[in-house]
Amino acid sequence: MTELLAVSLIRDIPDFPKPGIMFKDITPVLSDAAALAEVIDHLTEFARVIKPDVVVGIESRGFLLGVPVALNLGVGFVPVRKLGKLPSAFNSWLNLRSCLGAYPYRNTPFKPSFGANSYTPQNVMKITPNY
Repeated sequence: MTELLAVSLIRDIPDFPKPGIMFKDITPVLSDAAALAEVIDHLTEFARVIKPDVVVGIESRGFLLGVPVALNLGVGFVPVRKLGKLPSAFNSWLNLRSCLGAYPYRNTPFKPSFGANSYTPQNVMKITPNY
């Protein structure tokens, strides 16, 4: 299997935003149409196997990559940000099966379960800034 063009374009920026963190700069991927299409196509094909009812994008990178994947799949997109970053009524969806902690989500995209005030996604494709 050949390496993706996008992989060769990602830049490592050491000690950002603080010492010991290796920031992965995807700006070169976003600015290269072929690389960006390659990433979206691969994410879409991965997601087709999952058959999500909704794509959840966490923070900015999840927004950038999640929307085109959701469109390709013909499903909705839910932006997820840290508490206090988006207006409206939000609940905490704990952990999202990642180390990101508690993130809010809008009630409406998810089908109710486990009681009137609890919402659980049926099948979710999560696109996150984690690597």
